[in-house]
Amino acid sequence: MNHQRKNILINLSIVLISIIMTLIVIELVFRLILPKQDKVGGNSIVQEHKQINSVLVPNSELCLDGYGFKGYDNPLEDPNKNNPEIITFGDSHTFGELGCKQSSWPSYFSQLAQKKVYNMGVWGYGLAEYYYLMDQALSFKPKQIIIAVYLGNDIFNTYQTVHSHEGWEKFKDQNFFNQPVPKNYLKNQEIFLKKTRDFLREKIVIYKFLGNGTRALRERLGLVAARNVGTKDWQSAGPDDSLVFNHSEIKTLFWVGQRFRGVNLEDQNVREGLRLAKLFLTEIDNKAKEAEVDLAVVFIPSKISAYGKEVEKQNLSNLLYSQILKDETEIKEDILSFCQGQDLTCYDLLPDFQANLADGVKIYHESWDEHPSSEGYQEYAKIIFKALAEESDD
Repeated sequence: MNHQRKNILINLSIVLISIIMTLIVIELVFRLILPKQDKVGGNSIVQEHKQINSVLVPNSELCLDGYGFKGYDNPLEDPNKNNPEIITFGDSHTFGELGCKQSSWPSYFSQLAQKKVYNMGVWGYGLAEYYYLMDQALSFKPKQIIIAVYLGNDIFNTYQTVHSHEGWEKFKDQNFFNQPVPKNYLKNQEIFLKKTRDFLREKIVIYKFLGNGTRALRERLGLVAARNVGTKDWQSAGPDDSLVFNHSEIKTLFWVGQRFRGVNLEDQNVREGLRLAKLFLTEIDNKAKEAEVDLAVVFIPSKISAYGKEVEKQNLSNLLYSQILKDETEIKEDILSFCQGQDLTCYDLLPDFQANLADGVKIYHESWDEHPSSEGYQEYAKIIFKALAEESDD
């Protein structure tokens, strides 16, 4: 009997070792044949900064210039030697698509305006970063600076930068005490053993590959939140589900839980971000006026707000969706009122976004991603160009 048990244990050990060795070989093969995982999160492109959100590495593989920006269409052009007429600030909606393709609204805006436009947009940035970059931007001696404030999360990101980094003491409200939230807070989901699973995704390529490959199937089986596949049941959808909107030629998903956290005015962090945003706009405006540089602020709506009227036409209802519309509108109107009082040139782009969508113009992807498609960046540029051109005509 002991001899039989011994043989069984030996055979099981051989099988287990074979499985482990097979997995190791597969892991090595996957690492060789698959593209680098999470390139954007790697140190070769992104570096931590003590005062602002992550900075991009100059001359890195995203075809960035020597300052770590998308800059001109030709990354070898130096703004000190070829002074830009216009500089743009913004987050990922201004940075544009990843890679060397110059698909961004500043690039298309440059073609429309027939002017040299230098793109200083970086994903994850907010008003604190725009203020921080002002001196560098002014050193390039532009005639105009355009700040594209993305209403979906720029206000929250402004709070996050100031209360998670050094050097912002003079801007902080000394009566405001709250634990800073992690970087991925807006996209955080309630997942069983999340830390362990995130660790495995980061370290093991097979785990991440299989997880991504089976996500749609697991969503359809109801094993995970319907984020990528989405749900048509708007009223019963959870915060981590994406809402399906499908009407005529317009098809897309709304991940309401992510966007709600970015604009929720019941969250003291968002309210603090709003206070800071107005403070930074004042400081930026003062710097621009001192340098005799024209300043324009444009407000880019979230995809949820842009589709608001189309959703209303379909009589669709979701509590989080409605709350996002309410809070984002309140944030926008608060800042617009502030702009008017400070004699700041600010533009509400929402009506033009809504008009384009009503006409069947496809601005966004069909997924839950809120960033525009390549064609959508062109629409961004047209809308911003139209807004600024109408102001100059007046």
